[in-house]
Amino acid sequence: MKVAIMQPYFLPYIGYYQLVAAVDRFVILDDVSYIKQGWINRNTITLDGRPHWMTIPLSSASSNGLIRALMIAPDNGWKKKLKRMVEQAYRKAPMAEGTTLLFHEMIDRATGSLPDFLRITIVEICRRLGLETQIIPTSGIYENGEAKGQARVIQICKELGANTYINLPGGRKLYRSEDFKSEGISLRFIEPEIPAGNIQSGLENPLHVSILDLLMRNPIESLISAMPQARISE
Repeated sequence: MKVAIMQPYFLPYIGYYQLVAAVDRFVILDDVSYIKQGWINRNTITLDGRPHWMTIPLSSASSNGLIRALMIAPDNGWKKKLKRMVEQAYRKAPMAEGTTLLFHEMIDRATGSLPDFLRITIVEICRRLGLETQIIPTSGIYENGEAKGQARVIQICKELGANTYINLPGGRKLYRSEDFKSEGISLRFIEPEIPAGNIQSGLENPLHVSILDLLMRNPIESLISAMPQARISE
């Protein structure tokens, strides 16, 4: 069984979904510390050809607190502002009509628990991309105990009966293949990749933008075909 474990992010880039496509079970790690100024509750879209932040505001957030405890701020007008920003950014995009409606529906549901909201949006995008991988929130399934970092990942893999753990390239700095191998688990890394010219984005590299940007600019069939394009290596 192939497993991936990632923190939940707000409309993450296409490589996140290529990772989902590469495994049998995808675990959302929401029982770790929230890091401010990261990608948990914000991402970039292209506005006038430049990256621009879109953010889900939080009621309160501490870098010492767990992601699963984060709550979305009450709507004091931020939802309307965020919708208008996205409308302005993509008003001329080929797939703007349907994707803007999808974004509005997502933002309308943005209330209460942030990780619950993020999981719902991740699952919805996966559905549109034709991905049937089982997605699991760790806070509802596994006891955290004292395990952290690599030890926590190995613990979850063992509980799931995984024989292969796949991570994005950034994991090369975090994990040691020898430690996984000693537990009977192969450590692999996925290299997100999109054939040149197949996917249009507002920036030069489609891997540098939110999936929202790609949904606005590309037929869903082209994004579905890009899911298995990523290479997997040691």
